[in-house]
Amino acid sequence: MKTTKKALSVLLAVLLLAGCLSAAFNVSAATVTNVGVFGFSKPFVGDNVSVAIKDLRVSSGFTIFRKYVCEMNGAIIDEPYTYPNTTKRFQVRLYLKKVSGYDYADTITATVNGESANISWNSANESYLLRYTFQAAEAEVSDWVGSIRWNYNHATKTLTISGSGAMPDYEQSQAQPWRNVCHDDKCTTIVIENGVSAIGKNVFSFLGDVNSVTIPGTVKSIGESAFSACFSLENIEIPEGVESIGEKAFSASRLRTVAIPKTVETIDKFAFSECNYLKTVNYAGTRNGWNRIDIDADAFVYATEVDYKDIKFTVIYGECEVSLTASPAEGGTVTGSGTYSTTGTATVSATPNSGYHFVGWFIGSNMLNDNPSFGFTVTDDVTLTAKFEQGSAPDNPGQPDNPGGGNNQPTTQQQQSGGCKYCGGTHTGFPGVLIGFFHSILALFGLHK
Repeated sequence: MKTTKKALSVLLAVLLLAGCLSAAFNVSAATVTNVGVFGFSKPFVGDNVSVAIKDLRVSSGFTIFRKYVCEMNGAIIDEPYTYPNTTKRFQVRLYLKKVSGYDYADTITATVNGESANISWNSANESYLLRYTFQAAEAEVSDWVGSIRWNYNHATKTLTISGSGAMPDYEQSQAQPWRNVCHDDKCTTIVIENGVSAIGKNVFSFLGDVNSVTIPGTVKSIGESAFSACFSLENIEIPEGVESIGEKAFSASRLRTVAIPKTVETIDKFAFSECNYLKTVNYAGTRNGWNRIDIDADAFVYATEVDYKDIKFTVIYGECEVSLTASPAEGGTVTGSGTYSTTGTATVSATPNSGYHFVGWFIGSNMLNDNPSFGFTVTDDVTLTAKFEQGSAPDNPGQPDNPGGGNNQPTTQQQQSGGCKYCGGTHTGFPGVLIGFFHSILALFGLHK
């Protein structure tokens, strides 16, 4: 009996110890808890935006005992603070103290607004230091320059130009009002909206991260060095309406393709100089239209140690001209001349005047087609001559499998008539030509009837 009581006592002691260990384990177990909200205001040009750390989460058992904002150049700023330069980056620093009564793992984690935050041990005051870095201007920065408004959106890295009239000109040494914010935040996109009539001198030069530019049809001119040294810009579409492209407008960019409209009248010196990657210029008009543009001899060059060399690129024309003439002029009339989209279909027709007949369509001395009316795919500027001759057209019944001839297949039919003591009958068409030739040989020997 005493042995049984002793065993029960030992068992009870073990159970009590297990309960204590379990309680201790539950106390030390870490849970994710929202420990606080830390907010501050940041003024912007033309707009006041309040940005807060809305959701700061660390392992439970910590308390914030010190907090401040630090500019990334190292200057400590007492919060609250007004930021005069919205292009700078700042860092929130929070010191986290342990709450007594908790056990902790060797490492802890934290998130701010769903993003991992950097945490390190600070031995000076025996606390954890949480760092969270952010861009001061998380919303939009905007201002007016005369009648032109500019707006920069940090989230999309987009500079938008709107308003009416011409953008101002700037010297290379001047800083445009959007320069710092675009440069520091690595602006990638420029959008110019309808209403802007001219892109000023040096307005976007040296924005090296810009890779997309939208220009509206209201713009008439692109100023000197407007997009020079935009090193990431690979493609540009200049819209219908632009009449002039200024000196060095796109120099030293990484352009590979350029689209130029029919409205362009002048391309100034060095407009596309140092665009060493340029391969294709898509011109919306015809070859003749391109040749009528006043293009400076050095508009498309790159510099070498000795001299300027022409950039090797291909011009692709969006339209082609079909020109028609009648020969002789009094022989008949022609229709179908005009401007066609490249790879479009042109249909031309020739009508002989009284006393004439149609012979064929010619390019130079080569006959293209003997049908008075035919269609073809336009691939380049072309001049066709419809030739007429006096008198009635010769008998031309065509082949049974191709009555009247066909496109690009001029009919050359000859006829051999009369009997033959060897084969008899009448021979027409191409076989008749061969047979007739054979008969001529026989006639030399007196063997043909």
